[in-house]
Amino acid sequence: MADRHSLAIHWAVRAAIRSLALAFTLYAQTPAAPLRFEVASVKLNRESEVYSGGRPNLTGRPHISGLRVDFQSVTMRSMLAMAYALDPRQIVAPDWVNKSAEEYSIQAVMPAGTTPKDIPEMIKGLLAERFYLLAHRTEADQSAYALVVSKKGAKLRSAREVNESACSDAWQEGYGGNICRIEQTIGDQVVKTQILQDTPNGPILMRFTPQERHTEYYRITMPKLATLLSGMLAPLPPGFRFAFGPHAPYTAVVDRTGISGEWNVAVDQDPTEGASFSSINASLEKYGLLLERTTVPAGKVVIDRIDRLPTAN
Repeated sequence: MADRHSLAIHWAVRAAIRSLALAFTLYAQTPAAPLRFEVASVKLNRESEVYSGGRPNLTGRPHISGLRVDFQSVTMRSMLAMAYALDPRQIVAPDWVNKSAEEYSIQAVMPAGTTPKDIPEMIKGLLAERFYLLAHRTEADQSAYALVVSKKGAKLRSAREVNESACSDAWQEGYGGNICRIEQTIGDQVVKTQILQDTPNGPILMRFTPQERHTEYYRITMPKLATLLSGMLAPLPPGFRFAFGPHAPYTAVVDRTGISGEWNVAVDQDPTEGASFSSINASLEKYGLLLERTTVPAGKVVIDRIDRLPTAN
């Protein structure tokens, strides 16, 4: 009798252990709850609201104060790019998203313990909850350019420092720590010059005229040059306002030079439509570089569903 009682206890203990193990396994496999704003108000802007107070909103960036996040005006295209940390051209969305100039205002509160770096994930949750967002990721080859060394070989100039003598009284705080802006009238045209120090790409000098944009990089690597050329050849779509969040670069140019180190490179760009590529390539040829057509794999997000209007607050 005692043996039967002991055996019953044994099997009961084994069953309890199995139940605990199963519960722990299910708990471990349960995905963490997605990040959500604590409170969020979303509405479609009317023109009178966008320009309220006599000052138009010129940026899709949010104003962040403590845990409060306010977007005065942001497009759906910007929100999607922000949510997935991608360039907007990597978002395959319905036509109304790409063509619409509609903008939304958002007032939200982040949960305690979160930081601004969590905002893109919370924007994704907001779009799913209030606009019924459904999406999936995919990858496909896309047309691109490769930055390569020409058959004549590279003729790069060693990195050097920018001449700041003309900016003794023109420095002000801005992008890259300090920025100098100078405007001169030469002949019958206005020439605008900017010098930027301590940018992620080293010192940069930019000179603008109606006929040309001259950009000189004083300590640039080839991978960074390729990324910057990408922006020149594939500017952001009309109406897109670069919004908050760490966007992955849209790859229009990839570095295949095999050249390391930092260099001094100047690029002249003709702003005339259709002439930008030829003027950039002519600049690169001076350094024994050129751009060649190629294809690269690119990640994309396909929007399967997104409503135009948010659910009621």
